Amino acid sequence: MKEDTIINRYKGFKPLQRKQKLDSIKLSSISSSEFYEKYVRTRTPVVIDDILNEFKENGNYLFQQFQPENIVDFLKKDDNNSPVLQIEKKFQGGFGSGIAKTKMGFQDFIEALYVGNEDLYLTTQYYNEESHENNNIEESSDENEDENQGILDFNDFQSYEPNSSGNNVINDDDDDDDDDDDSLDDFDFDIENMHDDFDEMNNNLLISKEFEKDPLYLLEARTRLFQLFQTPLTYSLQHEISLPIRPSFLNLVSQQINLWVGSSSSGIKSFSLDKLDIKKDDLGFGKLLPTGGTSSGLHHDHADNLYIPITGTKRFTIFAPSEAENLYTVGDVDIIYESGVIDYKTNNNAPSWQKVRSDGAIIEINLSNCNENASKKLDPPSFSKIPPILLHLENISNHKNLVKAASTKYPRFFKAIPVEVTLKPGQMLFLPCGWFHEVSSSGEERKDGLSIYHPSNNIHVAINYWFFPPDSHSFNQPYNDKFWENDFKRTLMSYNEHLKKRFKI
Repeated sequence: MKEDTIINRYKGFKPLQRKQKLDSIKLSSISSSEFYEKYVRTRTPVVIDDILNEFKENGNYLFQQFQPENIVDFLKKDDNNSPVLQIEKKFQGGFGSGIAKTKMGFQDFIEALYVGNEDLYLTTQYYNEESHENNNIEESSDENEDENQGILDFNDFQSYEPNSSGNNVINDDDDDDDDDDDSLDDFDFDIENMHDDFDEMNNNLLISKEFEKDPLYLLEARTRLFQLFQTPLTYSLQHEISLPIRPSFLNLVSQQINLWVGSSSSGIKSFSLDKLDIKKDDLGFGKLLPTGGTSSGLHHDHADNLYIPITGTKRFTIFAPSEAENLYTVGDVDIIYESGVIDYKTNNNAPSWQKVRSDGAIIEINLSNCNENASKKLDPPSFSKIPPILLHLENISNHKNLVKAASTKYPRFFKAIPVEVTLKPGQMLFLPCGWFHEVSSSGEERKDGLSIYHPSNNIHVAINYWFFPPDSHSFNQPYNDKFWENDFKRTLMSYNEHLKKRFKI
């Protein structure tokens, strides 16, 4: 990556010195507009010493449902079975690159964690209509990974205008006299059985006419809910109390809500530096940590992030977007936008990359890039080559040779200024788009009443919200155009109509 080719427009917050602490706030002490002005607009991470108000209602009901002992029952499908998911396998001591995955039922996965399996991790699922309906999740490797995974194309959010193509759209004969006959007035909006229902009704079941020029139909509503509430969180919508579609203190547009579950023991373990190999990008350590936790690897997202630990401990090491040139990304950085969104060059280091704009949306899909380079095996361009061990040097004695090797391999890395944050249940982290982060996860280190250690104590659960990053400075209009906000109205209508029709409210 050539430094002189990077266009850096980022003017947001960045730490000025090492060991700088983030603000810690209570939601009760700040209004939504104040939060936006102080943290969202300035691209400033902040620790929130609180959980969502929606989690605290009804005696912390939601918070309790996501505890390991309750989560399987809470996220069961209507047929009382657990959904089948893509589960990531540990690779080189950590997770995050998607190198190896396997198909497992959610209950089987949780049971594996309960008996001490620390080699599995539930991460983002990235809803796909066909694979969801057919449970068509195969063993996979990084050759199936999308470099822009998690970044949304405008076409994903265009209206589902009725036409006769039958391809991801609704077929509508435009018979005015029949519109009311196809409405949802007497229809039970069942999140799991919708596929059968719209097969029977020719995919043209009308949900809402509020959008006069483009009515909302069942297929679109269902797709929107599954895209936002990533499996298995979609099944929380079957309950009368479910996750909020958007936290009440934020006015950003929700992009995706994810569940993260794994197991890892904590505590300092014996660690050898004998693996040190300066010829390798990871210095021979992969994602191994000197502690008992597991690492996500250092990377950045293309969305604003609200991270909510439910059980376990999460330790974040974060760097400002402007540090990209010092963090040796897999891809070659092209532009760092004011919002923190980082765009890459489409070249041999990111052959399938699709250019993005300042709010993180893909500008235009180039299918030739995707097809020509589908077989190339590369980490996403947003991943750093820096091995996680270099972010945990304080836990290694006699690391002089390691630092010397790293200084030769990655000389600019030691110029970057990190911030360390440790999160526990009852806290949240707001992390703006483009902030690099390495997350190490560990369990509670609890013991039961008989002082007998049990592997289930190592289970860590977290939920996160991704939001489209704002590219405006206004609380009342966080986006320069109204595309995302207008589109979100359709998602919100899908959510509200689901609740209304299913629970008769």
